[in-house]
Amino acid sequence: MPSMAQRHPTIFQTYAERAEQPGTAPLATYLLRLIHIKRTNLCVSADVNTTTELLRVAEEVGDHICVLKTHADIIDDFGDRTIRGLNEISRRKKFLVFEDRKFGDIGSTLQQQYTRGPLAIVKWAPIVNAALFPGPAIITALSEAAQKAIAAHNTSVSTDISASPAISL
Repeated sequence: MPSMAQRHPTIFQTYAERAEQPGTAPLATYLLRLIHIKRTNLCVSADVNTTTELLRVAEEVGDHICVLKTHADIIDDFGDRTIRGLNEISRRKKFLVFEDRKFGDIGSTLQQQYTRGPLAIVKWAPIVNAALFPGPAIITALSEAAQKAIAAHNTSVSTDISASPAISL
């Protein structure tokens, strides 16, 4: 185990303090604030096979989690209803959706998997993961695809969250 001197300085900070660190990515800032405000760092893995089941789980646990982990490719009837439902529930209950995709292909194929086809993950999952065996370019490819999708859909990414009344620790 590392000594106290070797530990990263953020280990002694609250989630709210970590969110304010310079250079923290906007999504990370949002998640850290969300954890602080909801007083939970719980992630639930919704390994179900229908849209109805997925939306039921999201509705039931949404108030108590900060992240809902999905596997869209095992949802038999995944489609627009799934996306609309997840987006509505996650906004209302204040949690992020994490699609556990484990991207691992070459850049152009990965970008198409992320932005196109029946899953169009970029439209509904703020968090995805990728295997690093293709190399660090996989991160660049995902980032480029996300930026193009934001521009193409004329949307912005909002990472503001607040609580009323303000919660202090």
